Amino acid sequence: MPDLPARYLTAVAFTALTPTLTGLAKTLARQLARFEGFSAAAADYEGRLTPQELNRRPALERLVFGPLRTLRVPLGRRIRLAIDGVDELESPSRAELLSALTGFSTEEPPSRVSVLLSTRGEDQGQDLLTAQVNVSRPGMDEITEYLQNLELPEALAVDLQAHADTWLQLRLLADLAVSVPAQSLRTVAGLDDLYQELLSPLAVNNNPEARIVVVVLSAAGSGPVLPLRVAVGACAALGGPADLTQFRHIVATLGGIVARAHPGTPEERLGLFHDTLVRHIRALTDWPISVLDAHASILEALGSADGQGARNYARDRAPEHLWALDRHEQALEAVVSRLGHRAADNRDLLQAWSDRAKTIFSPEDTTWLALQRHLLYWTGRAGDIAGAIAGFRKVLDARLRVQGPDHPDTLTTRRQLVYWIGEAGDTAGAVAGFRELLNVQLRVLGPDHPDTLTTRNNLANWTGEAGDTAGAVAGSRELLDARLRVLGPDHPDTLATRHQLMFWIGEAGHTAGAITGLREVLNARLRVLGRTTPTPSPPATTWRTGSGSPGIPRAPWPGSARCWTHCCGCWARTTPTPSTPGDNWFTGPGWAGIPPARSPGSASCWTHGCGCWALTTRTPSPPAVTWPTGPGGPGIPPGR
Repeated sequence: MPDLPARYLTAVAFTALTPTLTGLAKTLARQLARFEGFSAAAADYEGRLTPQELNRRPALERLVFGPLRTLRVPLGRRIRLAIDGVDELESPSRAELLSALTGFSTEEPPSRVSVLLSTRGEDQGQDLLTAQVNVSRPGMDEITEYLQNLELPEALAVDLQAHADTWLQLRLLADLAVSVPAQSLRTVAGLDDLYQELLSPLAVNNNPEARIVVVVLSAAGSGPVLPLRVAVGACAALGGPADLTQFRHIVATLGGIVARAHPGTPEERLGLFHDTLVRHIRALTDWPISVLDAHASILEALGSADGQGARNYARDRAPEHLWALDRHEQALEAVVSRLGHRAADNRDLLQAWSDRAKTIFSPEDTTWLALQRHLLYWTGRAGDIAGAIAGFRKVLDARLRVQGPDHPDTLTTRRQLVYWIGEAGDTAGAVAGFRELLNVQLRVLGPDHPDTLTTRNNLANWTGEAGDTAGAVAGSRELLDARLRVLGPDHPDTLATRHQLMFWIGEAGHTAGAITGLREVLNARLRVLGRTTPTPSPPATTWRTGSGSPGIPRAPWPGSARCWTHCCGCWARTTPTPSTPGDNWFTGPGWAGIPPARSPGSASCWTHGCGCWALTTRTPSPPAVTWPTGPGGPGIPPGR
């Protein structure tokens, strides 16, 4: 690819379009891939790290800054990155961005790489600046030249300069000048007045359909984010334009206030052009359709929309719509259901939502505590084990006060705390903690409960990690006997326990017996599980999101499903994350002592860590996309 001319940006990301650090990193990385050598540098950077180390890296470091440190930019060339609207990021994300930039600029800073930040704030990242450019208000000569380019009367320059403090205001005033009498410009004192003048024709001409379109787009936010067909469906539900032709006609009449991406194509996305207009629309009280109505209609349209764009939007933005409607618990469930396998990314996303949730929920609310459980798990997975332990201690104290020592959620929190104590290197403490927990679970839940069996699994493993391989073998044998009795010989958990037993037999020095046993386990797994391969799913098929069973309701949102193998009532993350060509699908991170799912057709039930395998892929599936399926097992039907 030919080199960019001097002074051109190599990659640019707008927070108005991608308001998360993960989204910003992916946007920059896609554009950097066009720079010769960057893709090879990215591959080299990833090759130097283990998968665990890579997962712990924040998205900006993993996708952008790490590869840039590896890349050698030739003399005479330069990489220029720009991130627009830093002040629009949530406070935790903004702080993390500035921290990442600090590290990038001080820890082995690469040569011939520049980063440009734009912000309306005056105190954002001052310590990072090597040069600062303050954009002053438009001057008379600039306004005159701008009007000449628009073929507008130069006489307007005096009025425009009087009211345009920024180029945004200048553009709006110039647009208004085409149709608004010059004397009306003198009544405009700020952006709200400008927007009022700009939108007044919709009210004067009694154009309710156009107003519906504007309100729906304001609910979606600024920038071209809302898929076209979702927008049409949401507008139709509110009495607005019901077909593409009519909708596009109205959008054309709205002019520059609508931002569009891929216009005229099935992949078209729309939104209002600036966040200040979004805030203005959301504050209106005299329009027949409220923004809350628009939030609800977008969610309804997402339920029936197909296509990858709608699915991506639902994954990224549905929590915002649910939150706006005060459906806070469902919003948080939707956030959890969209988590991928990158620990640092999940931690950052959950931290941002945790900061929002603490303004709604009390520190002892069970919804808040459930969110903290997810946040702390990914905090530990991202490498901050001490932070995970400290956080789980606080959650445990709250659950003891609110739910008591024998509540299943309290016991689950104890298990998670003990697991991270072991991960911190205190294997003796982990063994003691799991032994105490097992005694409580035997009394409260009974010997055959999934949680009890999981704790026995953890106890056996940490006993081995503490150096007592004979104890690990004995504990694994006892667990295998229980799972054979409860689950049968062909259940995935039983097969996993057989595998674990052979591992510890080998660690104890009986390598020949371990090899023989592992061969038997492999043959059993091939017979029961088979060589699972993706199965093409038919176009326009909607998959169930979990039918539940007695006492277990249906999943509330695409992307989640009840863990139904044991009917323990927990939520299993079942939406597979698309991966790069040649990679497997991510199918579940596992929990304490529970390894990640090993085949594309299953996922570890990780919310409660019961160790069972949950059915996956219960989301709307697009044409020509292969979804993982599984052959099932006793009592477990195959993927459809």
